Amino acid sequence: MSIKINLDPIQIYEANLAEADRNALQEFLQNKQIDNVWLKNQEYQYTTTQGIEYVFYFTKSLLRRKRSKLKEGDRFEIFDLSNEPLGQGGYAVVYPILGTIKFEANTPILKTSKSRIVKIEQHKDHDRSHSVLQEYSNLVHVGHLGAKPPVFAHYDGKKSLLVMKRARGIPLEILLNPNKRKKCTDFIPILTVEKRLEITFAILNAVTEQVIANDLIHRDLKPGNMIIDFSKSVDSLSKVTIIDYGNAIRGERKESRRVGTTAYRPPELYLGTPSYTQKSDAYAVGRILSYLWGDDYKNYYLDHKTPWSEIKKKTTNNDLFSDPQVTLFKKDEDQIKECLNGLLKENVTERWTVEDARQSFIKIDPRKYQLKKVQQVSKTELRQYEKTIEQQIQTIVTLISQLSKKGSELIHRGFRQEGRKAEYLAKKLTQYTEPLTKNPDPTLFNLYRKKCIKKIDSSRKMLQKHRDSRWIVAEIITAISLLGIGYLFALGVNYQLTGRLGLFSQTKSDQTVERIRNSIYQLS
Repeated sequence: MSIKINLDPIQIYEANLAEADRNALQEFLQNKQIDNVWLKNQEYQYTTTQGIEYVFYFTKSLLRRKRSKLKEGDRFEIFDLSNEPLGQGGYAVVYPILGTIKFEANTPILKTSKSRIVKIEQHKDHDRSHSVLQEYSNLVHVGHLGAKPPVFAHYDGKKSLLVMKRARGIPLEILLNPNKRKKCTDFIPILTVEKRLEITFAILNAVTEQVIANDLIHRDLKPGNMIIDFSKSVDSLSKVTIIDYGNAIRGERKESRRVGTTAYRPPELYLGTPSYTQKSDAYAVGRILSYLWGDDYKNYYLDHKTPWSEIKKKTTNNDLFSDPQVTLFKKDEDQIKECLNGLLKENVTERWTVEDARQSFIKIDPRKYQLKKVQQVSKTELRQYEKTIEQQIQTIVTLISQLSKKGSELIHRGFRQEGRKAEYLAKKLTQYTEPLTKNPDPTLFNLYRKKCIKKIDSSRKMLQKHRDSRWIVAEIITAISLLGIGYLFALGVNYQLTGRLGLFSQTKSDQTVERIRNSIYQLS
């Protein structure tokens, strides 16, 4: 009569198996004549070397695998095919590993962990053993996913099972697809411009460090193969882990196969003999970043039979920044569009590299998008804000020019010391203002104000002796002080207070200047 053992592998300690039963279980699981996988809810008959018959029944599935290179012994991974898959593709399904069993001195040791996954690939129609071994080789090469040697089993047709670390986070696909994102709003961040910049660098750094640095061409970069982790501390940046190296190759290659996902394949796969270079991955990165920066999500879900003529229409970036949350300064908008179009160039030699893209995005200062004024406005309002800033800066330039001319007049009238001081001050203020005319970045305003006011204060005592130079300096001080706050608004306030269109035209004292400026600050 057989001894029947019903066992939930996760509850192996609670099973309180007798020593003879533990020995029989270990002998059964380590028998190399038996397949490497035991499915849940099935009976497995086994006769021990002592001739004792057992029937083992597991409530979860078990996978026997070898340890990594140079390590002896087997490990038994626990998984459950009735659980919701973590991911699913054309050939493979991914499940979480629920725990791992090892035997020491005939005693089972259980380690429960959610840090690993098993990728199960079907080989019914095509024997993909070579592809699985290639993926394992690539995973060992990149190192960061800690892959274990693949296991080949023959239940319900040939299958391969590949165990590796589980990348922390969620697929970038969930974050970008509006239909999927709205189901997960509780644990994913709002896609502000600042957050998109952070994710952009996370993507570029991941491709650089995990693919390019390992001399690989991934050939299937897409949001579904990028796992983004937002679980870091508040001060830490998001991290992207690239997965699925089944199509990855080392070195450039020409071949007849067209691999990858339609929306992210480069044009050279459709025009002539398919060829793969790191520029192929750069093209895919361009598509991913275009999706991130507000391109219409419908441009990324294409049938695998879609011809290049139709695909090309989806890569124009005409819908870029269509997401209402993507409100950018015009200069930054142009910078991003130039970069993404560079990555998507049809001519491979002209196409930007991933490093080119990284250097381009470095030029965008994310700090200005931390300003509440910028975060809370529409694109139309931001354009008006930019126009206002340009007008404010131009007004400052005009006032500085007037100060320089006033210096020349003072010299001509015999006030050499005062005139030269006015000319010197105008020259220094021009040096401070010129960079701002080229890059009117609001994050630079505070430093600009401090430098200008400090320089003005050092000259102001001498220039106060003359009424004309005094009012020009007063105008400059206020224009600089109110840069980005509301200088044009201030003009209107001053008109109400003084009846003049200028701010401090020929005011009689500094006290009058302060009174009017304080009124402007209070009202703005």
